[in-house]
Amino acid sequence: MHLLKDIRFMAVVCVVTNGAMSDYAFAAIWPRAVAVLYPNLSESNAGWLSTTTSVCFLVGQASGNALASFIEPQYVLYVAVPVAAVAANPLNMGLTVGLLVPGLLCVGISDCLAITMSTMVIKDQDEIGTAGGISGAIRSLGGIVASTVYSVILANRLAQTVPALVPPAAEQVGLPASSIPDLLTALSSTGNTTSIPGINSQITEAAGRAFQVANAEAYKTVFLITIAFSGLSMIMLWWVPKLDKRKR
Repeated sequence: MHLLKDIRFMAVVCVVTNGAMSDYAFAAIWPRAVAVLYPNLSESNAGWLSTTTSVCFLVGQASGNALASFIEPQYVLYVAVPVAAVAANPLNMGLTVGLLVPGLLCVGISDCLAITMSTMVIKDQDEIGTAGGISGAIRSLGGIVASTVYSVILANRLAQTVPALVPPAAEQVGLPASSIPDLLTALSSTGNTTSIPGINSQITEAAGRAFQVANAEAYKTVFLITIAFSGLSMIMLWWVPKLDKRKR
C-alpha cells in the first residue's frame, strides 16, 4: 500500500481516473441528452450522434502513444482539457458536438498515456503488476462514482427545472391546471400527450419546447460538474514526472 503514498504514482492515477470519469459518465448521460435535446433527428442520425463520446474517447486512446513518440508524454497529458465547455449551450447541437468531440478526444489521448505511465513512474519495477492493478481498480471506481454522481445530479436538476418551466409555458397557451400532472408524466416518459384533457398542437409545441429548455439547463449543470474532476487532474499533472528517453 506504500504506492498510495507515492505522489508521482498517485498523480498519474488521478489522470487515469479522470479519463474513466469522463468516458463512463458521458457514455451513460450523452445518449439520453441526444434523445431529449435533439428530438427532430432521424433514428439513424440520433444513433450515430449518441456514439460520439465513446468513439472520440477510443480514437484518442488509439492515437495517444503515437503522439507521445514525437512529444514528451508528460506534456501530452496536458491535453486533457475539461469537457465542461459543452455546457455553453446544450440546445445548440453544432456547438455542443464541436466542443465535445475534441474534448473527449483529448481525454482519450491523456487516458491512454496515463495508463501506461502508471506502471513506469514507480521506483521498483518489480511492483509493476501491483501498480497496474491499483491504477485499474481506482480507475474503475472513479468511473462508477462519476456515473452515479452525474445521474443523481441530473435527476435532482430535472426535478427543479421541469416543474419550473413546463407548467407556466403550457398554462400560458391554454392548458388547464388540472392537466399539468398528466403533461409532466407524459413528457418524462413516452412523450405521447394526445390523451391529456385540454391538449392541442399549440400546447404540445409550447410544452415540448419548455421541456427541452428545462433539460438543457439540467444537462448544463451536469457538464459543469466535470470541472471538479478534470480540475483535480490538471492540478495533479504538476507532479507527473518526465520520462528519461535514454531508458526507453
